Amino acid sequence: MGYANLKRIPYLNNQATSIKIRDTVIPLRFDKEYYLQKGIELEFENRITPWELLRGLIPERSNLFWLTRQEIATKIPLDLPEFMTLTNWHHPDLAADEKPSDTETFQQLADVIVTGNKTFIIQKK
Repeated sequence: MGYANLKRIPYLNNQATSIKIRDTVIPLRFDKEYYLQKGIELEFENRITPWELLRGLIPERSNLFWLTRQEIATKIPLDLPEFMTLTNWHHPDLAADEKPSDTETFQQLADVIVTGNKTFIIQKK
């Protein structure tokens, strides 16, 4: 990838020391080994992209990204029964033209919605 293309891809400022998510301040990690240990291969030798950072925060910080029932209740009444909660799924790579309808997760989810049968969802860890 040429230098001109590199300038268009967002990356973390290497002078930044932390990020705040909700009320939690999280130190930023720039060492390649940290990401490799999590199975994340960096796209660039000396840069961390926002998506690499977010993937690196999971699973230890995933709770910061999920809404609580009280937060959901600001849009959906609390007395509406919860049908299903998913915390692990394969999300399609829209940037690579992968369509949700082509992924097993979304096909299973469609079956659950149509039938009401939650056993169609097979969560992979």
